[in-house]
Amino acid sequence: MDIFEDCDYSSDEDENCPHTNIQKVPKAGIEICMDCGRTTELIVYDAEWRNYGNSEDKDMTRCHTRDKKKDRGVKDFLNAHPNIHLDDSIVSLVSLKANQVIDHHFGVDAVRGSGRIGIIAASIIFSCRENGYPIIGTDICKWLRINKREVSCGITRYLSTFPEHRTQYVLPGDLIKGILRDSGIMDEISPEIVEDILRFSKWLDGTSADLSAATPKTVAAAIVYYYMCKKHPSILNNLGISKKKPFAIKVGLSEVTINTHNEEIHRIVSKSAKS
Repeated sequence: MDIFEDCDYSSDEDENCPHTNIQKVPKAGIEICMDCGRTTELIVYDAEWRNYGNSEDKDMTRCHTRDKKKDRGVKDFLNAHPNIHLDDSIVSLVSLKANQVIDHHFGVDAVRGSGRIGIIAASIIFSCRENGYPIIGTDICKWLRINKREVSCGITRYLSTFPEHRTQYVLPGDLIKGILRDSGIMDEISPEIVEDILRFSKWLDGTSADLSAATPKTVAAAIVYYYMCKKHPSILNNLGISKKKPFAIKVGLSEVTINTHNEEIHRIVSKSAKS
């Protein structure tokens, strides 16, 4: 199952931002545009040195495995980035996992650069999932303003370090609340309606090979749109998203894709009503 949804962002794109408000995170070897969030690596071909042993010897001429009490600036990076707002517990988990992946793949030969942005991105995805906040590759691409090739490379390295996480999947139902928040619908409906949408999503699980093969966020968006059109169209009208195009723009997806899944959901519901 592909974790990317209609993601065509390229880090080469300017997106009308001159990238003049730059903040560097020296320990991480990363710099961030504080206006748009674009994240780039500073390639520094220096080993990450530390003092030998626990002695007070300040001789920096020996390079060994880094002090386990230190990190590679991952927390500094996460706390500095304008588009990332994670709980302290998740930030700590991301830092721990990212450092383990970097150690596993590069060890003492790690240099600032080395694709660590992708590794951090992958660590964010899986750490959030562990804490009940499922996100996908598209979210990370947009937050960090990086392309999916960088994230894919990071995920490959992450899963090589933590192969047990290969079985973690995100289902459409896991993303329903996020779609409701992004579209503005969440503020207009009761918790009971949210639960009803989640039940509808669960009922649809396994009913269509097309929906099962599709990326979960697009299916989640189609479920929300279909349900609201049938049950609460006035809310969509009040929000100005009764048409598919403005709704798709709100949730950051393709109108065509949502329409395709919407038609499939309608087919399933109609077939069930006839039986």
